[in-house]
Parts: sequence; structure tokens; C-alpha cells
Amino acid sequence: MVGRAGAAAPTPMVPIRIGVLTEMGGPYAEDSGRGSVAAVRFAVEDFRRQQPGFAIELVSADAQTKPDVAAAVAGAWYGRDGVDMIIDVPVSNCALAVAGVARSHDKVAIFNTSTSDLTGKACSPNHVHWAFDTYALSASTAHAMLDDGGDTWFLIQADYTFGAVLAAEAAAVVQAGGGRVLGTVRHPFPGTTDFSSYLLAAQTSGAKVIGLANAGADAANCIKQAAEFGLTRGGARLAALQCLLPSIHGIGTEAAQGALPYGVVLLGHGRGHPRVFRPFCPCHARHAALYDPRRLLRRRAALPESGRLARAKGRPRRRRCGRG
Repeated sequence: MVGRAGAAAPTPMVPIRIGVLTEMGGPYAEDSGRGSVAAVRFAVEDFRRQQPGFAIELVSADAQTKPDVAAAVAGAWYGRDGVDMIIDVPVSNCALAVAGVARSHDKVAIFNTSTSDLTGKACSPNHVHWAFDTYALSASTAHAMLDDGGDTWFLIQADYTFGAVLAAEAAAVVQAGGGRVLGTVRHPFPGTTDFSSYLLAAQTSGAKVIGLANAGADAANCIKQAAEFGLTRGGARLAALQCLLPSIHGIGTEAAQGALPYGVVLLGHGRGHPRVFRPFCPCHARHAALYDPRRLLRRRAALPESGRLARAKGRPRRRRCGRG
């Protein structure tokens, strides 16, 4: 009689490794940084409760607002450290650099940045552009201003990819709506704290609307200094093309009078959001957006290949580019 063979030991699951590449300093630290890392950690914790059989590891790093640093970290993570997916990357130049690295390694990236180039000329089957983009930011605010009589504009833009794309898309909407852009000035990014010369140039132009094609601390400082110089009291209006509502809370309602901010409200979508972000209130839309891709993890749980984030065998990779 032949004895029964011993049961084979279960194959240990290879963990999914997620890298949070964010900004711990600079103008975007408040609406990314440690809050981004916490948001992803909370999303993973919630996912583990629903899918306890999955092993997920997190790593994080500071891109330092430098595309070369972002690309180097991404290359090391994908090529050496076994990271399957990079998430966040709030600076557009850095995101575009990481997109190229993700494609060359055939890995995954979810970007929580703004430039619409990610779904345009830099489109790739390896990344998803999550939350908002420069087209939504510029079109919504510019249309609102035009409808309210703001038909002459002066643009103050951050001098890098995000600012250039945001300003160009805002100008296109203004011109298509019958308005005019009277001028544009560019401020260095990062590192600008004194916006007086740019604001005075906007005031001298006589434009009804001063469009701020910047974000984070840069947009907040522009709004505060515009109030100090009395620009809005003189009749000018500020169109903050990406200044999220928590930043307005920090600026204060008095200084923010006359400014139209673009605000994304993602909180309240799901029972866990108020609990998750209480330590970081007022929560930024970026943090809420980072928490939300947990749905992608839930979908991946039904696919084979030991829980890796690679696509299932035999399934075509779906293209996630374009606005349509």
C-alpha cells in the first residue's frame, strides 16, 4: 500500500510593493507630503481588512521638486527594489519623468498631479492620471469668470510644465469665449516668495481678471500679497486656477475676498473618509484622491499572478488616456 504523499506547503504570496513618491518640502508639501503617505497607508489598511490574504508593503521618498531625482528614485524602485506601482508625484515635471521610467520598466504609476500632458503627448498605457488635470482646472474657472464679465485677463504662471500648460489652456478658453489675455509673466519655480513685481505688472495691465497659473504655497502667497496691495479692492478679480479650499482656509476669508479658487471636494465619498483624514484636517483634495484608488486594489484582487499588479495573463492592457 502506497502511503499518501504529504501535502505541499503553500506558496508564500509575493507582496505588492507600492512607492509613494511625494514632496516633503517646497510649495506643495502641505497638500502632498506626509498627508499623501498617510492617505495611501490608510487605503492599504482598509484594503487588507477586505482582502486579508494580500501582502502589501509601502515605501516612500521625497522627489525634492526635481525631475532627475524623481526619475532616479523611480528607476531604483522599479529595477532594484521590486516596487510594482508608484503613486502621487504631485509636481508635473517629476510625474512626466516618472511616466517614462514606468513605461521603460513596464510597471504601473498613478499620478496625482495636474498636467494634461499625461493624457496627451505623454500618454502611456502604464500610467493612470487620477483626480483633476489642467484642462478641468482652467476651463471651469475661466468659464465662470467669463460668464461674470471677466473678459480681460493677465496671467501669472509658475515657470515650469504645470504653469505653462495651465496658463495656455486658460488662455485658450478665454479667447474662445471672446475674451483677451493682456499679458503673461512667469515666476521661478520653486523658490519664489515675493510676488510683488508680478502682481504690480498685472495691476498695471488694467485686466479685470488676474489668473494665477500656479498652486500650493505659491498661489496662497499670491492671494495674500494681492490683498496687501489692495488689488481686489481696486476692482481686479483673482482667478486661482489651482488653489484648493483648505488653502483658502489658511489664507483667511478677508485676504481671499475677490478670489475664485478651484476647489475639489472629494471628502464624504465613502464611510471611512472623515475618520481617515481627521489627523490632517483640513484635508486636501490630493490626500482624498490618494485614498480613493483603493478601488483599483480591490479590482486587482480578482486577478491571478500571485497578487502582483501586473495585468492578468491573456488580458489586453487597457488604454487609460484621453478625456473622452
